[in-house]
Amino acid sequence: MLVKCYVALFLALVFVQFYVSIDAKHQEIKITFSSLMPSDAKPVYFDCGDRGKFVVATLKDHVILVPVNNVLICHASWDLKKATFTAFDPK
Repeated sequence: MLVKCYVALFLALVFVQFYVSIDAKHQEIKITFSSLMPSDAKPVYFDCGDRGKFVVATLKDHVILVPVNNVLICHASWDLKKATFTAFDPK
């Protein structure tokens, strides 16, 4: 049962795309979370610490600005399943 939970959460995260771009002065990283989940699917919730908590809605983007030398670690939850992942690591 536990393996099925992780597979379901992994598939939910696969549908959330991450786009990264750097500003002209290389001071901040802009991370854009975009959801390709079907409109009737349960939403994916993110908690990125001091960068905020948010839900990535279908066909809408959520943008986070991160200083270029910081690591961004987020917690994701979907349908009672949870995961922690590194969204950005400058190394």
